[in-house]
Amino acid sequence: MNYIRLFATPDGESRFETKQTALGPVELAHGNMLIEMSAPTAVAQMTYFHLHEGWFQDWHCGPQRQFVIVHRGTMHIETSDSGKFRIGPGDTLLVEDISGKGHRTTVPVGDCWGVVVTIPD
Repeated sequence: MNYIRLFATPDGESRFETKQTALGPVELAHGNMLIEMSAPTAVAQMTYFHLHEGWFQDWHCGPQRQFVIVHRGTMHIETSDSGKFRIGPGDTLLVEDISGKGHRTTVPVGDCWGVVVTIPD
């Protein structure tokens, strides 16, 4: 299973990379159900968000390490190295650029709904 990582390089630029999470077989319900799951990730809290069409946040860093998972609509992210990525329904973004030049976020068409899951320090 893939997710997009947004991070700061040592020189302060922000950049994207695609990461893969390994999934392995897990038995549920005393062996009656076999599914594939990743190893657990510790999280601090989860909040829902709704961004209206036209929403724009100029250059900023993430407030803390967090996953952004879009349920409906799309948001566009631009990194300081001119990378651009469209995050849409079902996409997961790991925000780790908590220092450096940061990124810009826009919702150019329609509204965007999802969740933010913060990762403890």
